[in-house]
Amino acid sequence: FDLTSKDYIRRFPSLDLRCTLAAQGGYGREELNPHSDIDLLIVFDGRLSRSEEQFVNALLQPLWDLRLTIGHQIRELRELDDVDDGNPEFLLALVDARLVAGDERVFDAAQARFPHRDSSHARSLLTSLLSLTDERHAAFNSTFYQLEPDIKEAPSGLRDISAVRWIQELAGDDWHSASPLDLDQLKESEDFLLQIRSILHVEYGRNKNVLSHKLQERVADVLEFDGETPQQRVESLMREYFRRARTVARRHL
Repeated sequence: FDLTSKDYIRRFPSLDLRCTLAAQGGYGREELNPHSDIDLLIVFDGRLSRSEEQFVNALLQPLWDLRLTIGHQIRELRELDDVDDGNPEFLLALVDARLVAGDERVFDAAQARFPHRDSSHARSLLTSLLSLTDERHAAFNSTFYQLEPDIKEAPSGLRDISAVRWIQELAGDDWHSASPLDLDQLKESEDFLLQIRSILHVEYGRNKNVLSHKLQERVADVLEFDGETPQQRVESLMREYFRRARTVARRHL
């Protein structure tokens, strides 16, 4: 997107283009899978009017036409001075915010206002993150030993890897530093899970992340796991999955 292009200026002559478009969540981390949601944050340095609303619609409509799943938040810059602590999912998404297009000065000003930049808000957000994680783990009996694991949401899944990084960001100096080997292992586990998730998205044709019995054989074949029979290849896949899950669990808990 070029928000300063002549086309946008011609279509929205009364619009003050002091705005920024940022990626959040997996898009912010540059970790999209085939059917991942695309989470966007649009910030205007000024009050929203009908012209700004029309501009946002013109920005998002082509993405909707492509049948992409778009999650978007629209904020005035001043609103970020008093963000509601009752929406921790949105606040955590801000941790991964990344400039995509627009006025870099507006993005820098917005980023400086993000709650996790303030130590008191960061501690509160860390508490919310740990509570959300416990609730999510409880839905899986708080164990990564799942016969049909959800690659994203289950304990030691992709959500937990994100949580490790969020904890590191929010805890700051209180975080016990991980060795380079630990971080390398965590990244390798993440890459492994992302490969599986991409295959699941293609096979399901949508954003579904359960490594079902039915698809374990397919994933094992695509990833070329060893074994003379389909059952042996599935067993090799699941052994590797649980080995990676243990690595994530050691960093997270």
